[in-house]
Amino acid sequence: TPDMRPLAAIELDGASHGRDRQRRADSNKTEALAQIGLPLWRFTNDAIPDSAHLRQRLDALANPVGGAKAGMTEPPAKKAPANSPRLGR
Repeated sequence: TPDMRPLAAIELDGASHGRDRQRRADSNKTEALAQIGLPLWRFTNDAIPDSAHLRQRLDALANPVGGAKAGMTEPPAKKAPANSPRLGR
């Protein structure tokens, strides 16, 4: 039977995610998911990684090397456009 547990959550952060109320909600969501061991990867709408990048990160989570929790961190940050300080968060 294949393991169907989620490996990560992905959220696309649009313009509303820069507002204080949304930042607080995002922080609560990130914390809640971290408490159950589920990493949350955030990307801005204008910087969505390609499927190969996401597959590589998910493969690292599914197949940790040496018993360590490989890939449990967020994907590497890409260079953010001037209007997008949250890219790769």
